[in-house]
Amino acid sequence: MRLAAAAAALAAVAGCAVEPGAPTAAPEAASSLDGTRWTLRSFGPSSEPLSAVLRIEGDRARGAGPCNTFRGGFEQTGEAVAIGPLLATRRACPELDAEERFFGALTDAARYALVEGRLTLIGEDWAVLAVFDPEA
Repeated sequence: MRLAAAAAALAAVAGCAVEPGAPTAAPEAASSLDGTRWTLRSFGPSSEPLSAVLRIEGDRARGAGPCNTFRGGFEQTGEAVAIGPLLATRRACPELDAEERFFGALTDAARYALVEGRLTLIGEDWAVLAVFDPEA
């Protein structure tokens, strides 16, 4: 499963089709990250669903999980990214464990792919950490 996720991430970053004859999509400009509100589609190795949003504004990242809001630093050079350290409110809720794993996925991000409007955060080991859709 991890190998398949890494292969998908590599294909996304390279803008390559996974299957012969499948349409290819070139990575979009990095400036598309700034100012966009991203809604979490899935995260983690099991593609866990969670209600969360992320917004990049210059050198800052901010957003909300199901329990808490967060903010932190954001750096981007080419396809490399660094998010954090994150500061978050500390409200309790039933999804707190999943939210903490989501915050970990954000701070573990080492690169990103932006293909067909979807943002994918990728770890140092090329594992897909989180996938976001732009909010309309």
